[in-house]
Amino acid sequence: MMALERFSLPFTIDASTDDLMEGVFEITGLLRVEDDGFILEFRRSGFDISGLGHVGKNRPGDLHLSSRPAVESVAFTLDDLRDIQLKWGVLSAKIVLHARSLTVFADVPGAEGDRLVLDLPKASRGQAATLVPLLRIALEERQ
Repeated sequence: MMALERFSLPFTIDASTDDLMEGVFEITGLLRVEDDGFILEFRRSGFDISGLGHVGKNRPGDLHLSSRPAVESVAFTLDDLRDIQLKWGVLSAKIVLHARSLTVFADVPGAEGDRLVLDLPKASRGQAATLVPLLRIALEERQ
């Protein structure tokens, strides 16, 4: 995909109401641009409130903080995207991804249907300002 190989941006995702109900309160990760598409790597941090059996010395239904959440990943291609935007706020910047299908972000916490919003830390905003316009051009060339 163009000359963007090996490019990555850290992000956070606001937990949705459903995520919060499941005990997830923080989602952090990396958006990686690879030769053949994108990989979202992320971790969900929070409390295990499932109550589905014993975890260590805890009783069912006990709350305990996840010590080292597993890294999850979701891969998708530029062809899976309908649009990509960089939105600037007074004190924030966000990458907004719009997919062509509801299944693209189905396994990503915080996604709302075909839309995924990645909050960017201050240190990554310059990289995003370079990356997003290049991705938009590549996306327009494919449409």
